[in-house]
Amino acid sequence: MTRRAPFADRGRRCGRGAQGRAVAAALLAGGVAIAGCSRPGWLRVPSLPSLPSVNVPFSGSDDRQVAPAPGSGVVVLDASPELEFYQQASQFYQRLTGSRFNSLSTFRDPSLREYFESEESFSDYFADLAQDLADANFARNQPVSSVVEEFSVDGPGMARVRARVVGDNGQPLRFWSTSLVREDRWERRDGRWWIIPGAAPSVASQQE
Repeated sequence: MTRRAPFADRGRRCGRGAQGRAVAAALLAGGVAIAGCSRPGWLRVPSLPSLPSVNVPFSGSDDRQVAPAPGSGVVVLDASPELEFYQQASQFYQRLTGSRFNSLSTFRDPSLREYFESEESFSDYFADLAQDLADANFARNQPVSSVVEEFSVDGPGMARVRARVVGDNGQPLRFWSTSLVREDRWERRDGRWWIIPGAAPSVASQQE
C-alpha cells in the first residue's frame, strides 16, 4: 500500500486529481486561500497597516539639481562675491606653504601672481612677506603650513583675512616651530578679488 504525503492528502480533500495537486502546491508556495480548505498556522501572515507612498527625488546622470522648496528658509550660495572671496583667499594661503620666499622661482610663480592686480602690487607683497618670514626666523624662509583664522567683510567689495603661517625655526638649537600672523586687505575690483599690499596692520610673530 502506497503512503501519501500529508499535503497530498490535504489536496485530495479539497479536490481530486490535478485539482488536489494544485491546491497542495498553492499551500506550499504562499498559502493561497481556497474556499472550504483550512490554511496551516505556519502559513498565516499577520495583516500589516498600509504605508503611505513617498516620492523620493533621484539624481540621475543629467546632473540636475533640486531647488529648495519655497519658504523652506534654505539659501543656496553659488556665485556670491562673499563666497568667491572665501574660496580665493583660502586657496592663496594654502599656496604659500612649501614655497621659499628667498627664491627667484617663487617670485616668478604665476599661481601667486594671479591674486594681485599689478606687477608692483605683487612685488610689494612678496618683499614684505619675505621680510616678515626672516624676522620670525623661518628656516629657509619657507612656510610649512598655514591656516586662515578669520575672514572679515568690512563693506561692499572690502574684506580682511587674518592668517597664521607656521614654519621650522631657523635659529641654532631651536627645535620647535615658529609662526607669524598676517592680516591682509582684499578688495573687489572689475569683478575679481585682489590682495592690496600695505593696507593691513603689522605682523605678530610667535615661537612655538
